[in-house]
Amino acid sequence: MVRFGYLAVVAGAAVLGISATAGVPQWPVSITFVGAPAEPAPDAPVLLQAVEYFAPEPAVVHAAAATLIEPPVIQYPGGPKPMFAPPAATTPVTPVSDESAPANEPPPAADPVVEVTAPEAPVMPDEEAASEPEAPAPVVPEHDTAAEPEAPAPIVPLPETASEPEAPAPAAVETIAEPAVQHAPPAPIAIERDIAIRIQLRLMDSDRASHGPIGKADRAAVAQFYGLRGYKPAWIADGRLTDAAQHLASRLMTAEIDGLDRRDFPTPPLYLGMVAPASAGALADADIMLSESIATYVHQAQAGRVDPQSMGKDVGFAPQATDATAALNYLLIARDPLAAMVAYNPPQAGFERLRDALAKARKEARENQLREIPSGPTLKPGMTDARIVLLRQRLEIASAGDPSIFDDAVLEAVQAFQKENGLKPDGLVGGNTLRKLNDAAADPTPVIISNMERWRWMPRDLGRFYVNVNVPQFEVMVYRNDAIFHQTRIVVGKPANKTPIFSDEIEHVIVNPYWHVPQSIIGNEMMPEIMGDPTVLYRQNFEVFANIGGRFREVDPMLVDWYTVNPRQIQIRQRPGGGNALGNIKFMFPNKYDVYLHDTPSKSLFQRDYRAFSHGCMRVMNPMDFADALLTEEPDLSVARIKKLIGGREQRLDMARHVPVHITYFTAWADDDGKLQLRDDLYGYDARVLKALGL
Repeated sequence: MVRFGYLAVVAGAAVLGISATAGVPQWPVSITFVGAPAEPAPDAPVLLQAVEYFAPEPAVVHAAAATLIEPPVIQYPGGPKPMFAPPAATTPVTPVSDESAPANEPPPAADPVVEVTAPEAPVMPDEEAASEPEAPAPVVPEHDTAAEPEAPAPIVPLPETASEPEAPAPAAVETIAEPAVQHAPPAPIAIERDIAIRIQLRLMDSDRASHGPIGKADRAAVAQFYGLRGYKPAWIADGRLTDAAQHLASRLMTAEIDGLDRRDFPTPPLYLGMVAPASAGALADADIMLSESIATYVHQAQAGRVDPQSMGKDVGFAPQATDATAALNYLLIARDPLAAMVAYNPPQAGFERLRDALAKARKEARENQLREIPSGPTLKPGMTDARIVLLRQRLEIASAGDPSIFDDAVLEAVQAFQKENGLKPDGLVGGNTLRKLNDAAADPTPVIISNMERWRWMPRDLGRFYVNVNVPQFEVMVYRNDAIFHQTRIVVGKPANKTPIFSDEIEHVIVNPYWHVPQSIIGNEMMPEIMGDPTVLYRQNFEVFANIGGRFREVDPMLVDWYTVNPRQIQIRQRPGGGNALGNIKFMFPNKYDVYLHDTPSKSLFQRDYRAFSHGCMRVMNPMDFADALLTEEPDLSVARIKKLIGGREQRLDMARHVPVHITYFTAWADDDGKLQLRDDLYGYDARVLKALGL
């Protein structure tokens, strides 16, 4: 007989006399399985999958055969085959036949195991002893007799055999068989079956509270993961967490090293089931909890916690979401599950260096409490000022004499600091340098976490050879094999005209480009100037096109009534040549934002520390040097060829190999020496990310 502590009904009609809407019955139910099933009737009721799954033989339970008062004993010599089949991934456990055990002996109960001491076996007749070898298994009854003793548990009598002498039958004993003879599945298997039932019931409960902030899609993926494996536990074996589960849970407890919040990943106690046996329900909850926390971790590690689209229209990154079902299955078979889980974080060296910088920043925040350097007159070489003492502490400069004197050692340290932080290395501690020094004294942990989050928005494969524009850094870099191959200054969009951040591919270059003036610039900036003096269009080499009869045709600027014309009915472009806003060349990666990298005639802005002056496009300081680096792997394009074309008509030169370009927004990064670099939050993305993260 198989005994279930509790049985839940999954049926369209009532099972065990309970309506499907009545919830989970709380009565013990005992079921005896006899005989082989017949083919299912067309209208056979949907039965609890657990009935067939855990029966020693396929069986069905008919609703009318059960009551709510007394636990029924139901026997079917045949009947409809259950509609639910055992999951393919699960191997049914078949009781081992033995001459000393009846063929219909049930598996052990799924209720808490009660140890029962086996009574001493009765003495067998000589002829029986001669014909059968002595077995170490518990003795079972052979006959129904009038003198049968009282048994502690229900027994099933064997058929009468004429050749066997009558003997008093001892009570059936529930015990774990010795290795030599197995009479029933061992207790851990029975517990695993009970855990599987409870996992299935919990996952079927739509009102069940999730473990941690798991998303709807990931929660459904976890349910699918268990369904595909027949609801068998994934992280529990022998009534405790597996070694792999303990390692994964321990790593989730330290998720803060990845810039995540460990509170998002609740884990079961590592000692569960070790000190004392844990119930099947507790083990089922622990298994689901760990799976849901792993699913949440791999999602956050790969795609981040903040949707980049929530940052505004100028953020075009769309990180790839994880498949939690595939991730859980992968971790189950991985040779190193811990490394496999952590690998869902960005694989780039830039992220790894930020992770190290985060650990260092947290350690320094605990150990050091740096004082802010007060504002005041600009600190210069030769000055004596009490603030120079704090400056020495900040820059870790020893003093051979009076520490309040601005000597050569302080000058060299200040210049090095300015260079590292993108400032003009003049050695003077003015407002910008002082602000950077005090920012460095503040805890950089939140800013590092914000930048680690933005790394998760990036493509996982940046390319072997690619271009990276870092907007807050005001620089563009060409990378080859993860090392900077070329680097130069750029001018980026003003905060009101942000340079968008996204990934694309540079496909071609245009020499001697026209500048097609955007409509926003025509309406907001050019129209007021043209109204005052239309001849400015002649002097700056502009062409004007008006919408006439549905087509734009070139017109004389002096014939346009600039006071009444709709700017949307006008197009303006600047001819190639001297004074053209795009200079001699532009590097094209067609995109919805209509931005690109280009030359500029305004070179003076590159000497400034703050270089956010454009309408969104990126002006390159040394465009020919940049072109030389960009076209390194082009078989037919070279800077020499480009220079021969300058001054002529506009020409497009297609590239045989498209080069990935990533326009990014990193205000914190660690250089090759591991030193943390910080830049201003030009567009406020740090503030928005940290607010979304609750930091």
